[in-house]
Amino acid sequence: MENNSLETKEFIVAKKYVKTFGTWMFGQEKPGIWTQLVFYVNLLIAFIFLIWHLLSYYVLSMSTLIYEQKKIDIAALLQKRAEDLGLSKEYFEEHLINFQLINICIWIIFVAGLVVLWRRKSIAFWIHGFCLIAYYCVLFFYMNFKFFNLDIQLSDKIMLGISILTLSVFYLADYLQKKKAMKAEQTSMEQQ
Repeated sequence: MENNSLETKEFIVAKKYVKTFGTWMFGQEKPGIWTQLVFYVNLLIAFIFLIWHLLSYYVLSMSTLIYEQKKIDIAALLQKRAEDLGLSKEYFEEHLINFQLINICIWIIFVAGLVVLWRRKSIAFWIHGFCLIAYYCVLFFYMNFKFFNLDIQLSDKIMLGISILTLSVFYLADYLQKKKAMKAEQTSMEQQ
């Protein structure tokens, strides 16, 4: 009986700390439904990309271990893929590992930007713009356009399109709303 009450007390204390952390991170008030929708859609997309890049980075980093355990020669597969894409066989594996690591960083920053978006801070626009531009720059300039066309799945392109569309509409609507509020305030000041 005493052990059960101790676990309950520990649970209550842990719950209190989690709630305090959540309030500190997300604030006291929930944003509007549109902000929540944009937040959750983009959070899902970001987590899908983040998990994919984490798994890819892990597999590429552990290719020798995978070969020893499962006899799957990842290096040979990557050399064949590099040849198909017209890239250097020598540097393709290193490029791919760096590509995954850079994208992990980009998607972590993107998620941090979503927290800022939830709190309705204007810097969220710049964070998301930077992340999406950086992601495409890494795809096109660090890898190449052929890699984007052949190795990036259609579902990934659709998810990126949804992210860009929802964020663009959100930020445009937010900008127009602020502009309208400023104009109304300016008009009321002129009338006085």
